Amino acid sequence: MTHELSVVSCASRLRVLADETRLAVVEQLLDGPKHVGEINERLQIEPSLLSHHLKVLREAGLVEAQRDGKAVLYRLAPGVVASRKGKAIDLGCCRSIDRRCGAAAVPLSLEPPEPAAQRAARTLPTPSPPNRSAMAPARDCQPLPNLLACCLAEGLGTFLLVLFGCGAVHVAVLTDGLQGLWQVGIVWGLAIMLAVFACGAISGAHINPAITIALAVWRKFPARRLAAYVAAQLAGAFVAAATLYGLFEPFLADKERQKGVSRGEPGSEITAMCYGEYFPNPGPLAAGSDPYDPQRHAALVQRVAEPAALLAELLGTAILGFMVAALTDAGNAMHPGRMAPVFIGLTVTALICLVAPLTQACFNPARDFGPRLLAYLAGWGKIALPGSQGRGFFTVYIAAPIAGAVLGMGLYGLLRRMGAVGTQTAAS
Repeated sequence: MTHELSVVSCASRLRVLADETRLAVVEQLLDGPKHVGEINERLQIEPSLLSHHLKVLREAGLVEAQRDGKAVLYRLAPGVVASRKGKAIDLGCCRSIDRRCGAAAVPLSLEPPEPAAQRAARTLPTPSPPNRSAMAPARDCQPLPNLLACCLAEGLGTFLLVLFGCGAVHVAVLTDGLQGLWQVGIVWGLAIMLAVFACGAISGAHINPAITIALAVWRKFPARRLAAYVAAQLAGAFVAAATLYGLFEPFLADKERQKGVSRGEPGSEITAMCYGEYFPNPGPLAAGSDPYDPQRHAALVQRVAEPAALLAELLGTAILGFMVAALTDAGNAMHPGRMAPVFIGLTVTALICLVAPLTQACFNPARDFGPRLLAYLAGWGKIALPGSQGRGFFTVYIAAPIAGAVLGMGLYGLLRRMGAVGTQTAAS
């Protein structure tokens, strides 16, 4: 690229810079080259979204990337540097870039540049905002990653999560092939690792409506994509549950005969727990070959009331949301980079070992509701939906995880902002 910005491409550059995030990146790079972590320390957006914006800026010829050891250093392209005028950039067809006139509308003129002699002969008038009718909508000219591809990736990632995770529950409950919380919990952790490594580069691999909603609440994910992501996650969870039902149906029937329960009647929670979740965990009732005992079940239910179950899910998902934010924050000096999925998976494993005896450790509305809906349709009926605990399926397994993820991510963001302010104060 030459050191003169092309008149032909100036309109497209205007559209690129009409996005608040991209304009903010360019403004940071006006102060000098920066690594991704340094850029995102101020922006605080999802790393995959920042990568997309940086890619758009590179393709527009505004920014260049250079390998700096194991990191990548971003700087303004030579043509941009040559056309810089203080905190303004002359795009060749425009007067200046200035955020004072608004974030979405960039105050630039689309008229061709004046000859140098004319500029010297008279004082330039105050530039007027661009004619938006001559431009494509600012936020549509450089779209986010293809929504269909993202939804397919979210569906596939959630499918893998539920297939392996709920599959481990099937094996433990129906065959005694897995023993103890650790053996089941580590499979859930591995399922998360595999799903994120497989789909993270495409969709961000939220694979959890609670995480997606929390990202949207804190403006790290486009709210207009929220419904599509959640629908894809629920669909992936449902298809995985249906797959497991097709594989394990004979084992389910054998367990019900062994325990003397009828599907859809009280006591059939011992097999329905392979899909939806219950508090307290009915695992002790499913263990062994003794017939189902209603009195033992009644005594077990008394151990965990709905408020305690709600608190357990709220706390567990808050910890998960906090750790997801910390582990994926490129501005966090301790973040593990590409190993983040491993540590997120291990976080879930640790939480399962703590919370599973109380609530089966959901932390994910799609993981519960998708399989629960399958169980309802497969004959468990009211034992699956609304379940033997009435409104608990909503308050404990949908509302609490969403609130927990929002709180956890919000707490991390608050601490990061407080830390940034403290660092700036110390430096000054």
